[in-house]
Amino acid sequence: MKKLLFILMAFLAPLARAGDMLEGYLFVVGTIPATLAVAQETDLAKPEFRETIAALSAEWSEKCSARVDIWHTALISSDQSYWPADMWVAYLAFEETAEASRAAAPFSPCLNGGYTQHGFMVFPSIYQLCAMGDDGSDLYRQTCN
Repeated sequence: MKKLLFILMAFLAPLARAGDMLEGYLFVVGTIPATLAVAQETDLAKPEFRETIAALSAEWSEKCSARVDIWHTALISSDQSYWPADMWVAYLAFEETAEASRAAAPFSPCLNGGYTQHGFMVFPSIYQLCAMGDDGSDLYRQTCN
């Protein structure tokens, strides 16, 4: 019964409000001013949002000779660290502690300029759904384009 209730609640939850929130420390190697607005949840479903993340990740990964992930500061908060508004964050690692984040960062020319910073990172379901790719469903076509 609990499993059925959980599944039912998951489908009834507004898509824009559901998602994952992770807490930890990012090993940041750079920030880039964002040209895309992230003012409402539907902004995360736009192809431009996903394409910008992919392009910046590829650019920074090549520059750093290691995988670099990108996320938007509108989806990062912290009571311990300041996150400027409307920026893309390039990071090499995300771990539970600052020490683990620094240790998990792969060897890279970008290590010297990097720093650890605490953050709550939100990955809304609407973004996760669209980032998985076109599965041919009406939900994807209506939501992610």
